[in-house]
Amino acid sequence: MRGKVFVFAGTTEGREIAVFLGNKKIETVVFVATDYGETLIDDTHEVEVVKGRLSQEEMMKVISDEHPCVVIDATHPFAVLVSQNLKKACSSAKVKYLRILRANENIKNKNTIYVEKIEDALNYINETEGNVLLTTGSKEIEVFKAVKKFQDRLYVRILPFEDGIKKCKDIGILAQNIICMQGPFSKTMNEEILKFSKAEYLVTKESGKEGGFVEKMQACESLGVKAIVIGRKEEIGVSIEAAKKEILDIFDIQPTKKVYVVGAGMGTWETITLEGQKAIRKSQLIITTKRILDGLGLADKKHVLEYSGDKIKEIINSAKEENIVVIFSGDIGFFSGAKGLADTDFEYISGMSSMAYFMNRLKKNYENVKQISLHGRDNSFITAVHRSEKTFLLLGGVNNIGVVSKKLTEYGLGDLNISIGKNLGSIDEKICKGKAKDFVGEDDAGLSVMLVENHNPKIFYGFLDNAFIRRDVPMTKEEVRRVSISKLQLGQNSITYDIGAGTGSVSLEIAEIALKVYAIEKEDKAVELIKENAVNLKCDNISIIKGTAPNCFEELPVPDSVFIGGSSGNMAEILDLVLLKNPCVKVVINLISLDTLATVTKYLANKNIENYEIVNLTVSRSKKIGRHDIMQGQNPVYIVSFGGNEVM
Repeated sequence: MRGKVFVFAGTTEGREIAVFLGNKKIETVVFVATDYGETLIDDTHEVEVVKGRLSQEEMMKVISDEHPCVVIDATHPFAVLVSQNLKKACSSAKVKYLRILRANENIKNKNTIYVEKIEDALNYINETEGNVLLTTGSKEIEVFKAVKKFQDRLYVRILPFEDGIKKCKDIGILAQNIICMQGPFSKTMNEEILKFSKAEYLVTKESGKEGGFVEKMQACESLGVKAIVIGRKEEIGVSIEAAKKEILDIFDIQPTKKVYVVGAGMGTWETITLEGQKAIRKSQLIITTKRILDGLGLADKKHVLEYSGDKIKEIINSAKEENIVVIFSGDIGFFSGAKGLADTDFEYISGMSSMAYFMNRLKKNYENVKQISLHGRDNSFITAVHRSEKTFLLLGGVNNIGVVSKKLTEYGLGDLNISIGKNLGSIDEKICKGKAKDFVGEDDAGLSVMLVENHNPKIFYGFLDNAFIRRDVPMTKEEVRRVSISKLQLGQNSITYDIGAGTGSVSLEIAEIALKVYAIEKEDKAVELIKENAVNLKCDNISIIKGTAPNCFEELPVPDSVFIGGSSGNMAEILDLVLLKNPCVKVVINLISLDTLATVTKYLANKNIENYEIVNLTVSRSKKIGRHDIMQGQNPVYIVSFGGNEVM
């Protein structure tokens, strides 16, 4: 079926239904009464905007002459006379009439007084003292000229249009008491306006969520301001989503799903962008967690509790709803479960990350902060703290405040200053500061964040030999370490094995660059020494594996680089398993004997590996004898390397 649709608008619902009709390529005429109403609607090829108030006779004529297939009444909930006239005109012309209703927000608390009509609000005000903020719009502003001492007491918030300002001035409201702003207004903005006007009373209409009613009530409750609410008369109509569905049925158009992925910030309306709020409010189905659902007060909307990306996709694919919103906490691009939806064509709306919120609360910049999530993860963080001036940690689960503080202290970082944020954005928000050692043993299983500040970070690369505790365990010398590690071609996400780790000197050097190192060592005394050196050098991205290679690393993750400092005679078996795990692995082997070198080259020849390189490194170090410096040679070392990104 094809035909024309009339929309009588001037509200956010009017704009939304006009956009919906335009997107569906349905010819639409939108009638608006004011300049402001006209700004809400975009003139397009399918949507024509007509400005000006229509009398009942004019409505009857245009509907009768044009005979649209449906008239949608999306006028303001308090424009009762307009709705009555539209009903009569549609009935007379035998045209389908759809009234879009806003849900009533019947908020009741000790500071809220409901009245039936605007005159009742006036009578209540005249029995009180104190300033009044009027937010009912400019249409009926003349009524409030009867407020006692209105020039001293009355502040009005109206849209920034000339006709409204003129009305206020004509009745004598002082210019400094006229607040011209266009919403929507957050709770915080409402609070600031109430403070500015020193209002003890706020007069408003119960205009629903779309009209910013909830945020007004929240601000009044927060500041102890009495809200005088002009209630709405009961109407018969449909929700905007039901109206859309009926239009699709009328025009025999199949619905198309629109899915938004929204970041909820700290889980409060104030930390969600206006775009995100809009998507949530118009949604027919919400997919999120219970914590977010309850925090945003959305339990009355249709919802499914889910966090897993794969399961969310299944829910969306089987859902009949057209507008679906998936809500994740924080910012969807910051350690968010939203990454599980990365391969979709959904629309993404960022929120405020916990780091941005927390650093603002601390009044600190965060342009050079290292960020690590320990929430449900076994990530290393000591190395990052040791290297960085500021490290931001997301805590949760087993990695709570006490556990993280204990580990910092065990690694000799207990005197670093830390700041902790709990329940960010909620009324129970708490920020604590102190030394890391002060929070050891604190048992707080809730979600929290931590900023660790290290004013003397280690920013150089490479350890001297005397940095390591050695005792009688063999150690690869620093010059050999430098050349060998350069051959590994490490990146910051590298997973590396150090086989025959000894003191852990190579492992610890690698850990300065790579994401994770597995130090494989069979000797008990060497294993203990690696642990000591790791703590002493503030390095926790090393996992120590006690055992003989290759038997002990079959269950380890796939490496992209392997260093072999000792093979215990199992060189061929080690290389077989390493290459089985990753045929493109980069391997570097340190050898001191010619027979072992021969074993390695024979293995490479048998495997048809031709891109290997052998470096013979001979190092001499100066030694003082009397007044003289003489050079003393170290054992020559063969460094064999092959594999990596090259084709074998």
